[in-house]
Amino acid sequence: MAIRAFNVEYVVTRLDVAGMKALLLKLDFMQRIARGEHAVAED
Repeated sequence: MAIRAFNVEYVVTRLDVAGMKALLLKLDFMQRIARGEHAVAED
């Protein structure tokens, strides 16, 4: 049995608070929460 090694590259970006907020607000349920509406995260 051969064993294979995989080289996986991860792209990591450090976000400040404003950057994280902008990223989260791309999600529909986070936009609803920001507007003060009831929202449920879906899988």
